[in-house]
Amino acid sequence: MGSTRGGPPGRGRARGRRAGRAERRTQGDRREAGQDWSCEHAGRGRAPGRKRQGDLKKARDDLRAAIKQINETATQLFEETFGKIRENFRNTFLRLFEGGEADLWLEEGADPLESTIEIHASPKGKKTQRIDLLSGGERALTALSLLFGIYLVKPSPFCVLDEVDAPLDESNIYRFIRLLQEFKDQTQFIVITHNARTIEAADWIYGVTMEEPGVSTIVGVKLQEALQAAGIA
Repeated sequence: MGSTRGGPPGRGRARGRRAGRAERRTQGDRREAGQDWSCEHAGRGRAPGRKRQGDLKKARDDLRAAIKQINETATQLFEETFGKIRENFRNTFLRLFEGGEADLWLEEGADPLESTIEIHASPKGKKTQRIDLLSGGERALTALSLLFGIYLVKPSPFCVLDEVDAPLDESNIYRFIRLLQEFKDQTQFIVITHNARTIEAADWIYGVTMEEPGVSTIVGVKLQEALQAAGIA
């Protein structure tokens, strides 16, 4: 009875050996497949990482090159413009003061884009290097010299001057007016002032009047026509 259920002993051992070999082959295949997947996965992970690192280095190098080029271009333009302003400042100062010395320079050894700007001004007959030792009128004319030195690099069609003649005395007012007369063919100057000499030298005069209480009115007068109508000019 027992032999009928179990079958021949030799056949059972053969089937057992074949099953064991099949199981070992299956386990080996799984290990090989796992190793292949791990290597492929690791390879895929390393390649994108190296690519991203390379992209970041390239972007960094490109950014540094762009910053260097911008700084070089800005420095070149600044030095060219500063040279023109320096020359215009000297010439304008000599016109206003009818002599003297004036100069601009950058701090020695410093980056031109970050350097402080030194201003030297010595009116005719004075030997001074510090602007704060000049009188109020002389400082105002020095500031106007620098202002026109910058303006002359690239003149504009309009220029508004607000009470710049307030610190000037009688003799300096005429120097200021003469300077405006020299440049008025290039630029229309709009001067806000209370000085009678400056108003007298203007071509047009605009003022605000209140003919009725609480109602302001702007009045414009062409000075030459008004003088001719009055029989003065």
